[in-house]
This record gives sequence, structure tokens and C-alpha cells, in this order.
Amino acid sequence: MFTVSPERQQLIGVQFTEVTGRPLTKTIRTVGRVELDERRIAQIHSKISGWLEETFVDFTWQHVNQGDPLFTIYSPELVSTQEEYLLALRAAEQLGQGSNPFPRSAESARSLVKNSRERLRLWDVTPEQVADLERTRTAQRTLTVYSPISGHVVERKAFPQMRITPDTMLYTIADHSVVWVHVDVYENEISFVRLGQKAPMTVPAYPGEVFQGTVTYIWPHVETQTRTLKVRLEFPNADLRLKPGMYAQVDMEIPMGSRLVVPKSAVLRTGEQDIVFVDRGQGRMEVRGVRLGVDVDGAYEVLSGLQRGERVVTAANFLIDAESQVQGAVRTWERPEGSGSQAPSPAPVGETQRGLTVEILEPTQATVGRNTIRLAAKDASGRPVDNADVEVSLFMPQMGTMAPMTAAARLQPLGQGLYGGTVEIPMAYSWQTTVTVRREGRVIGSVRTTIRAQ
Repeated sequence: MFTVSPERQQLIGVQFTEVTGRPLTKTIRTVGRVELDERRIAQIHSKISGWLEETFVDFTWQHVNQGDPLFTIYSPELVSTQEEYLLALRAAEQLGQGSNPFPRSAESARSLVKNSRERLRLWDVTPEQVADLERTRTAQRTLTVYSPISGHVVERKAFPQMRITPDTMLYTIADHSVVWVHVDVYENEISFVRLGQKAPMTVPAYPGEVFQGTVTYIWPHVETQTRTLKVRLEFPNADLRLKPGMYAQVDMEIPMGSRLVVPKSAVLRTGEQDIVFVDRGQGRMEVRGVRLGVDVDGAYEVLSGLQRGERVVTAANFLIDAESQVQGAVRTWERPEGSGSQAPSPAPVGETQRGLTVEILEPTQATVGRNTIRLAAKDASGRPVDNADVEVSLFMPQMGTMAPMTAAARLQPLGQGLYGGTVEIPMAYSWQTTVTVRREGRVIGSVRTTIRAQ
């Protein structure tokens, strides 16, 4: 607990807000690219060897409907199978007339008809073509192959008089009536994405128009370099307005219900902990650690540390933080009342009640601008304090109409209890300086001294 008078609060511009609950909606904004639905791509092959006689689809990106003819093929093997089927058909009809003294021969003929018809079916001869063969009783020289799907010809490799085998890829046809969009979601937002979730999308080609899609697949692995996860969205595209290759922006909105929140400006994030300053009335303030949830619409969800209705500082937080550090340092630095002596003057060497000693080695004479700071930290036994987090805070109180000023630096361990870093000192002054030493997030000592800048 520390005190900042109402007058001083007004001078440094302190503002408060009340901790409240409100409905939150998490919005995940990301970008992607329109792509083909891989399940709607067909590669056309012939199941028999032969020669292409005629091609009805003769350029790339031509649109075809399901059932449209693609090409005709001449295959000696197909012709012989048709003739075999007709012979078996005639034999079965003759042996099936009247009283047949050879029932086993009739059964064999019927079996041959069935096997020949099945072979034609496996070669993609349609039932209509088989029926026409039975009606005309004439083997067709060529077979017409039809498109199995509706779509655009993405790739064409079929040309007249070309010899083909079953492994020859002739056409690739893609159905554009449904498209995919792959987007990247940052690691800290993965938990908000669900299968079946709606995903509104906009594209530069149609400003102001929103396309509605659905999350259909979530990748099982995170990209280690970008720390993102790929998510696949599916969009209906019956009018073919969405073209593969288009740039897209996706905004997924996830309702989260009512949550306790504070503005972002109310929270000081130190890296080790998140703190707020709670108004306790009559100028009294409390430094309190909080546990935060999601970051939504300029506010943080509060998981613990605050209650609904409490007031927290939302403006001049850094000045309040400096004030709290100075007052806390003064309390640990001053001697108890009645000791018969006055508090010692600030010096480059200070000592806390826990026996921590800090000696500022540099700068011997600070200047306005960037300064190198180097200090040594020792415990009560005089042993170097290693592997700690050391923070240096400088404070200049208000002077006349000039607002208070602060500066801070986080020092890096140099070994043997030495720590170093740099700090920007904005003006010449005898700066009230507080050195705070932490280990594993816990303060093990705080020392107050003075740095004079010229």
C-alpha cells in the first residue's frame, strides 16, 4: 500500500475506471488464398490402349458438364470384345429357344454374355452404348468417353491420332463449385478455432461483399518457423465468382459470453507478472498482481486478482509505478523512529534490510542521453549475487509546471555478481534511483541511491 494525494493525482493526470463484466467476442483476423477443392479434381485416363480419333475438348480452361463427350478412341481390343459379346449373345439366344438338349451349353453362353458385358463396363462403356450395341448387333469401331464431372479443363494432353495407354493422363478437370481457403492462425489463437465454425471472408475483387464459409479441417502440426497453424475453410461457389489464386481476408468471430475485463491501459506487463493499481480511497493505492486471459477489443479478460466494482488506474500508470517504488524504497531505507539519528544521505552504495548491497560502478558521472550502467550486487555475507533480474528505475518529481519524469533499464548478468546495461537520462538532475533485484520473480532486495546527470 502507498499513498498518492488527490492533488498529486490531478497533477500527473491519474484516471480510474471500474472493473466490470461485459460480453466478449474474440475476432481472429487472418489472410489466405482461394484454392481448388482437391476432392473435386478428376484426372481422365483411358482404361484401354488405342488411338485417339477425335477430341471434343480442345483447349485448356474449357468448361465441360458431367456427361459431355471428351474424345473417341479406336482400340482393336475393344472391337474384339464387342464381337465376342455379340457372338455370346447370339449363342445364348439360340440355345435358349425351345427345348434345348444341351442345357450346360446354354448356361455357358449366358455366362460368357455376362462376363463380356462386365468387361465392357469396366472399360467405361456406358449402359446406353451397350444397349445400342445389342440393338444394332454391330461392333462400333470407336468408343466415346464422357466427362465424369462438371468443371474446367485445368490441363489438356489429348490430341487426335495420338496413341495412348492406360497410364496416359489425357485431361485434368476441376470442379470450381466449391473452393478452399487456407489461412494461418497464430499459436495463441489456436484454442478458439473449432470445426464447423463460420468464417466470413472478403476479397478485393468484390469490395463490401461478404462470403460465408466453414472451417472444415485443422492441421495436426504447427509451423515451427512461423509458429502458426494452418486452417482450411470451405466456401460454396456455384456462380464461380471466387477464382483460385484470389487474395482473401478472413475474420472469424468467436462469442465468449460475459467476462470480467479491464482496459489494456490499466495493466503493467513486466514480463514476470501483470500488475494493476487499485484505488483504496483517500489517495491510498494498492499494487496487485492479476492473472489475465484473452486480449479482446482493447481489453484484457481478468481471470483472478480483481473483483467486479473495484477501481483501477488507467492513465499515468508508469508515474504511479515510479511513485510506489520510491515510497517502497524509502520505507526500507529509513531507520525506525526514535533511533536518535537521521536517515543517511543517498550514496552510490546502499543496503536493504535483507542485507543486499549494491555498488554502482558506472557511470561515475552521468550525462544527459544514453549512459552505460554497471553495478555489483552482494548478499549479507559479501558473496556475489548471480543469475538475478536487476532493474534500475530513475525518478524526478514534479518541479513547478514540469511533470514528473522517469527512466528505467533492465540489466543483464555479466558474471561474478556484475550486471550491465544502458539507460536514457532525459535531463540534468540528481535522479532518485531504485535498484530492484529479483530471482524467479520474487524480490530479494531493493536499494535506493542517487545518480547525478550533467
